[in-house]
Amino acid sequence: MGNKILALLFCLSSMTVAVEARTLDDVRSSGVVTCGLDPAKSGFSQRDANFNWSGTYVDLCRAIAAAVFADPKHTNLVSLAPEERIIALQSGEIDVLMQTEPLQSGKDSADGLMWVVPFLHEKNSGLASYAPMVRQGDDQWFLVVREVEFQLIRAAVNGLTQAAAKAYLEESPDADADVTNLGLSVNWQVKVVAAVGNYTEILTRNLGEGADKGVNAVWSKGGLHWAPP
Repeated sequence: MGNKILALLFCLSSMTVAVEARTLDDVRSSGVVTCGLDPAKSGFSQRDANFNWSGTYVDLCRAIAAAVFADPKHTNLVSLAPEERIIALQSGEIDVLMQTEPLQSGKDSADGLMWVVPFLHEKNSGLASYAPMVRQGDDQWFLVVREVEFQLIRAAVNGLTQAAAKAYLEESPDADADVTNLGLSVNWQVKVVAAVGNYTEILTRNLGEGADKGVNAVWSKGGLHWAPP
């Protein structure tokens, strides 16, 4: 009986190790954050005639790269058709899926995935929201993506603009450590804002004036976007 219990515990332990993905380690090894994007989603993720990417989700991917590598250029932006997106994330082909379809209850868990923090809400109702997706079983990577989103929102609430973040880094490039203990770059909280701007700047740059109003305003201005202080 004792041997059977030990064997069972060994099997369970092996299964646990198998599902504990280490996306952050893989990202560091590859040298890039790989994001799955819709190439023709105006304002969100789009490519011009020279295959240059722009958009709200592109900026979010670059912000994650700035947090990990201290450089927003360390991204691999992958164009995916609708039928390819979930499979690409499940298989590990991409690290984050910048989903352009609204959240649906249970859809993420059924696919072995997780929604992170909603980055946009339907302008009029706020009921159908949009959020990046990551794989289940890797809490560290989930927290990395979530904290980057939170930091962009915090910056908007606290008035930290892209210009101010750049000026700060010029004076004190290595002033602050990673207080979140997520293993990110030194001073990453400022670097993500210096790379792409705060949440409000990202929305207005990509979606136009007024995009940061109503439900898409930060909580301090009556909107739905909140981050812990």
